[in-house]
Amino acid sequence: MINTNYIKSSMLLGAFFFLGCGSVDDSVNDKGTVSPVEKSAQKQDPVADVVGFKNFEAFYNSIVFRGGDTPALDYADELDYEHIKNGAGVLYPRKYYKRHKKNAKKLNSKLKELRRSTQVFWIGEKMRPKAAGTHDYLHDRTEGYTPNARRVITELKEKDSTSLNPDEKDRLLYGYTLLAEYEKASELDEEICADASKSCPERVDLIIKGQVKDAEGNPLSGVTLSVLNYDKDFVSDPLGMLNATVSVRSPDKVRVRLSKRGYSDAFWDQNVITAFGEPGRMDFSVILEKPLGVLKLNFGASNLEALESSGAVTSELIDGDLKVVLEDKFSFYLSPDSVFSDEGMPYKGLVDLELFYFSNQNQRVGSFSRLDMISNEHDVFDQVVEVFGMPYLKFTGEDGQRLAILKKKPIIIEGFLLNYVGEKGLPAFFTRSEWEKMYDYGNTAKEVLPIDWSVTEKLLGSTKDKGAFGLFWNLRQDAGVWTSSKFQIVNMQGDIKTQFYTHE
Repeated sequence: MINTNYIKSSMLLGAFFFLGCGSVDDSVNDKGTVSPVEKSAQKQDPVADVVGFKNFEAFYNSIVFRGGDTPALDYADELDYEHIKNGAGVLYPRKYYKRHKKNAKKLNSKLKELRRSTQVFWIGEKMRPKAAGTHDYLHDRTEGYTPNARRVITELKEKDSTSLNPDEKDRLLYGYTLLAEYEKASELDEEICADASKSCPERVDLIIKGQVKDAEGNPLSGVTLSVLNYDKDFVSDPLGMLNATVSVRSPDKVRVRLSKRGYSDAFWDQNVITAFGEPGRMDFSVILEKPLGVLKLNFGASNLEALESSGAVTSELIDGDLKVVLEDKFSFYLSPDSVFSDEGMPYKGLVDLELFYFSNQNQRVGSFSRLDMISNEHDVFDQVVEVFGMPYLKFTGEDGQRLAILKKKPIIIEGFLLNYVGEKGLPAFFTRSEWEKMYDYGNTAKEVLPIDWSVTEKLLGSTKDKGAFGLFWNLRQDAGVWTSSKFQIVNMQGDIKTQFYTHE
């Protein structure tokens, strides 16, 4: 089970410049009475309400709740709410009831408030769908800081694939999705479905609905919503509205990206775990911002040139590479083979480079900072990242295709960290002496970017008591997840270097 203190501490993660419930009816006793809802559940009809429980003990013993866009951490301490990110969670009123009997009225009020955001819930352990068990297996059995989904995948992959039972294949499939290994998930899904002796993983409809506006509140048409793990695209209408339905697996982690040329991206993700074939929902309201600067570039066979620029960006050719600077925020170098196509080949032709910069002071950073975090060293799902200054770059080809900076050939961003009040300086999640240890290490190490999780563990003894500190995070635009990145502290005033890439 995910540790609440760990969630709270993880809310302070350093990303360099970069969850309802029905009412309780005391008038109905619980002496063998079968409520209308339980009858409905037994028939496997959609569940619409929860009534018929004399007290909270009966309520707890009869209901396992999965919610939609619920208030997440707001009620974590009061309700023992196990947060599983905008789409799945378990509400345990029993402990709260035992500890706070005097506050039963307050609890009842909060349960009614939660009910308004209910997406799916079901009655009793026997009625829980298989999808919930798969989800719980990967999410609720986390042992300390062990990368749970990755550990499960490793254990299952050690077996002969033909010997995996259906439950194990479902866990493996869901694990791949959680870790943003979408191609492996699709291949395994096809393999499972091709076996005539077994049924495909359960499919449900996911209804995606919302509106996109610009910073002035005007509707944005022509915004593409990409369902990243299903390779499906939908486009907003003249009123900025998007209303799409896509068939997804249950359980599933659906990740989407909203994008329009000349505007920032936005991301959204949600667990889909439903009962009785009920559809899932993903509702959103998003604002996209204009870039701070735009460069039109020409990537030739062996050279690179800047054709024109607008906004707060400047560029300069130095020994065949292009130095790009966004105001006083950050800079980096591009070489003629820096940018890649979908096929993984160096891209040649005209490119629009749009430059953005986000921080905790930016009210619209939420769609970035609430994405899942995944790394080879450390899997942390459904967390909240604080971004202490975050460059964000979009590369678009002349035909409108999304271009990539690959992890195997990242660009090096040079910039600075912002502290908690938005001024330049090192954040306080490490002490001054701890920052100095990492600074000294970086200045004596042979690597250009020497600091990663293993280094901070070695230098500081342990960073686990501070959540996943010690890692800086890079946003993968192809998958909608954060991945860990190496970095170097240039000086004790907060200047820093780090890797930047957009695709694995």
